[in-house]
Amino acid sequence: MITNKEILVICVSVWLFIAYFYILRTPFDHRTHDMWGHVFYTQYIVGNKKLPKPYEQPVLGGQTIQPPLYYLICSFVKPALIHNKSEDHINAVRYLSIFFGALSLLVIGIFLNAVSKNQYAKLVSLLFIETTPKFAFVFSTYNNDSLNTFLWITVTTLSYFLYINFSVRKAIILFMFITAALYTKGTSILFIIPFIVTYLLIAVKRIPPGNNFRLENKYFLLPFLCSIIAFSPWLYYRNYKNCQRFFPTSLERDIAKPLSKTNFKNLLGIILRDNNLLDHKFDFSHEWDKPWALIQWDLIPPRETKRYDYLGLMFVTSVIGEFVLTSPSVRIIWILFILHLFVYVYSLLMAFKSKINIPAMLIILTAMVIQLGTLLPFAADLPQKGLYDFRYYAWLWVCWALLQLNSITITKDKYKEIIYGVYIAGVIFNIYTLLTIKGGFYW
Repeated sequence: MITNKEILVICVSVWLFIAYFYILRTPFDHRTHDMWGHVFYTQYIVGNKKLPKPYEQPVLGGQTIQPPLYYLICSFVKPALIHNKSEDHINAVRYLSIFFGALSLLVIGIFLNAVSKNQYAKLVSLLFIETTPKFAFVFSTYNNDSLNTFLWITVTTLSYFLYINFSVRKAIILFMFITAALYTKGTSILFIIPFIVTYLLIAVKRIPPGNNFRLENKYFLLPFLCSIIAFSPWLYYRNYKNCQRFFPTSLERDIAKPLSKTNFKNLLGIILRDNNLLDHKFDFSHEWDKPWALIQWDLIPPRETKRYDYLGLMFVTSVIGEFVLTSPSVRIIWILFILHLFVYVYSLLMAFKSKINIPAMLIILTAMVIQLGTLLPFAADLPQKGLYDFRYYAWLWVCWALLQLNSITITKDKYKEIIYGVYIAGVIFNIYTLLTIKGGFYW
């Protein structure tokens, strides 16, 4: 029987191998978001020895509205090259993102080891997630999403351990990671809400791990509340004092609109619209002429794209992002979609058969509701754009890992070979896609 340590070694080794070859054959500006805005922030710190003010870079995609932790870390990565040989600095930071990916896998692995003894199910679920193309996109770019995703995966895992066995030491460590996450990406303060909702429902209903509820669990939310207090000086003195906004974004001045009936109507349309993921008619002769998910900013040449709803685009971007690829073949992408869709649906269907899955499902559901809520200011003119890309909530991989693990575990023995076969096929097609992928702009 394979041991927990061997599972972690195998998964991290596979990830490092895949990520290394993926970076070698992927230009630094492919399959990334707002890269030069992030680079500018670091350049500003290195060149001026201070932090920029909000909107110091007044362009769409500018990132000086962000908290500083990620960029302070990046400023120590080959700083001498950041102005004259920025490509070398960028690639070095990309390797740092790979490191964050490895840490994320270790944390997810530790979490799965704590909740299950099904070794092969743990191994397969971890391999499936880490070889997913989107995982490589998030953890190989110059973007604060890489650090933010790792930190919130860690927060989710630490929250579980704190709840089932409260201690002051664990609470302090959790506080430190939450605070670090908030100082990495300010809008991630919204991620605290799923933990509050889940905690309250578990405590009231006594659902697992609520049956472990003890008096000291009433302090579970304290690290979250303390982190909000620790983040407040930044919100007021840096943000509000400079731009009269507690949470400035790089989009709001250009496309955000006051809330109106139109916003709510358009947002409702995004949720309830018929899912036209399959609106391709399997016309393989024009493979990427009509992409599944395309941002279509005004600065990008207009291009025909499939209509998609919220769930459809969240699914597509959780697999291949929101890019136009030239390789692999669209046939491979269709197979990839089918395999991933099966895993998602099967995991959800089986989740209701095990109460231990309920906290993970509550966190996923609450996070999705929050994301939809954040779309309201943009829904008037931006009903189907890239604001609901999966990358903003990629930390939910830790919750999906639990659902996938348990779905395999509780499957009847006579069907387990089939389920394992689907996961193994998914891993194979994931790896093939990453090793053959080409293209990756928004057009």
